Amino acid sequence: MTRSDIMAHCATDLLRASAGRPRVHGNGFIQIDLSERVRLHVWGHGAIPRQASETPVHDHTFGFTSYVLHGALENVRYQFRPDGSPTVAPEQFPVAVQPHRATVRHGEDTVLSPYGPAGVIVSFERLLHTAGSRYSMRAGEIHESVPRGPSLSVIVKNGPTLSQGGPAPTVFVPLGVEPDNAFDRYAEPEDKLWAIVELVLAEAFGARKDSEPVASHDYVTPQHCHECALVAWRKEWHRADAFEGEVLRRRRGSSV
Repeated sequence: MTRSDIMAHCATDLLRASAGRPRVHGNGFIQIDLSERVRLHVWGHGAIPRQASETPVHDHTFGFTSYVLHGALENVRYQFRPDGSPTVAPEQFPVAVQPHRATVRHGEDTVLSPYGPAGVIVSFERLLHTAGSRYSMRAGEIHESVPRGPSLSVIVKNGPTLSQGGPAPTVFVPLGVEPDNAFDRYAEPEDKLWAIVELVLAEAFGARKDSEPVASHDYVTPQHCHECALVAWRKEWHRADAFEGEVLRRRRGSSV
């Protein structure tokens, strides 16, 4: 067992004790609520299930900042045009889509229903964000996130999700594709998801620290593990949360 394995095991125990139940987003990543506004996302592991039909392009009715902790995420931005005439320079051919609205089934699990006129989406920006970087999206912007291998990110939201009382987001479903409404974000056993989280954390810690085997006399106690494993990252995302909160307070103050 390596130091990174021990740190990942203890970090996972800490998350299990202090965070929400893990769930699987239909686009193939694990979501863990760290607070009402902060979520940990675990991406790119081959054992993470995903929905049967691909519907990755969507918007959010809240803005957010995503902090990439490990690996890399490609953020692809799109424009939707119901008249089929994009006003941006597309990087690829337009895709015909039918917008769908999400409604809550239970918890953070949703189902999709078609609404409004069909149209096309075109991608016009594709940026790769590696560990240590961050990017922000405004409410209503259309995008998809593509992991480049096992990755970890933390998002800080500036508004409520649908289940928290926010408005419904839109998913842009390709014409002829039926959304997989049978997919349930809570269907996978929690122990299976925590095991995947631990594997990706071990890779992340191994990338940040030496991963030499731990000798028997070099045992690290759970208390020490908790202190050395996630504390740094917890400080990072709490600092990010405080920063985003201060920005929101200043915006509200300037609009009064």
